[in-house]
Amino acid sequence: MKARTAPQIKLAPVPKGYGRLLVHEFDWWQESLNVSIPGTLWQRLKDAKERAVELDDRRATPIAFQLDDIPFQLQPRGAAGGKEFVLVNEHYRIEIGSPNREWSMSWRATSAAIWAEGVEKLRNKIYTILKFEGCRPNDPDDYIRLSRVDYCFDIESPAFTREMVPNIAEQTVCPKETKVRGDWVVQRDMVETLTIGLGATCQVQIYEKTKEITEASNKTWLYDIWGFDPETGECEERLDWSDVWRVEIRLRKTWLKDRKVNTPDAFLASMWECLSDALYNRRLCKRTTDSNRRRWPLHPIYTIALETIGNPTRFKSIDRTATGRADVLEKIMLQNIAGTTRSLAMLRLREAGVFEESEAEDILQTAMKLLLEDQLHPEKIRRATEKYALVDNPV
Repeated sequence: MKARTAPQIKLAPVPKGYGRLLVHEFDWWQESLNVSIPGTLWQRLKDAKERAVELDDRRATPIAFQLDDIPFQLQPRGAAGGKEFVLVNEHYRIEIGSPNREWSMSWRATSAAIWAEGVEKLRNKIYTILKFEGCRPNDPDDYIRLSRVDYCFDIESPAFTREMVPNIAEQTVCPKETKVRGDWVVQRDMVETLTIGLGATCQVQIYEKTKEITEASNKTWLYDIWGFDPETGECEERLDWSDVWRVEIRLRKTWLKDRKVNTPDAFLASMWECLSDALYNRRLCKRTTDSNRRRWPLHPIYTIALETIGNPTRFKSIDRTATGRADVLEKIMLQNIAGTTRSLAMLRLREAGVFEESEAEDILQTAMKLLLEDQLHPEKIRRATEKYALVDNPV
């Protein structure tokens, strides 16, 4: 499969004094695991959860639990997706489902832990813990999948604050299939959060991080990170931070899988291309006189982020290979053909308002003629053969 290229869109220049990048880093890292869960560990978890329920039948109070002598809080309730046990501490959230199912364990690092220690160190720690507890890969060559990755750029820009008014949503551009141009949270005629794209696949969210800290998360430890100068090693002591905007890229498992970057090694090897792909295809633009906003240059806030990572313009190809059972796919396709044929027949017969089988037959004959006369028919046959190569095969 050929690599994709970025849209032919320019980067808007960043005016002098417009804004400065404070820091950029992962803010969410989540993996799913296909590992065996020892019966002894399962029983320990089960017993502890039962004790938690006995102590508080409202199931509102967690109970202490240790993995590899590291303290966690075992939650008295499970989680979505059949996860029976949830363990939480200041570094991790671990969810464990039935030992009889594959891919029944997942973990994610907390935001504070990522900023303090980094993803690599946290990954090494969690796998040391799981190894100590006897969790072993069911397939050593394939037992880790990325479920979600968030990466952010924190940019201080009073100038951008002044631009965040409701009509800024008119400057967003998404692929047509997302059916989303922009979603925003407005307070006193100012936009505090602008969301571009769908959360289930790929999303870019731009929000005022300083306001989020003071009004919601209380992550004041970010102030020291923002104020740290890596060149001098000195930290600016400052509590009056304002106008810091976070450009946060959120990539989910379907998006990662389609680009074959749903393992940690694959993603880390091409992460800048992936982040650039997200920004170019979930974009905030700089308004111009051009009537087609898809030709507008990327906004200076995007320019700052993209120039930080080298502005890659070649992206991972998208894997459109279908998997599953042939009989199921065939039934779905036939239903689609039947529905489209019925709709077109009634479009033609809208005045009579009565369906006629002969009209449907004529439509199907015309469709077959168009198919055979298509100059790209041989190439489309080749691509369809590749697409369905894995149907009825285990994946």
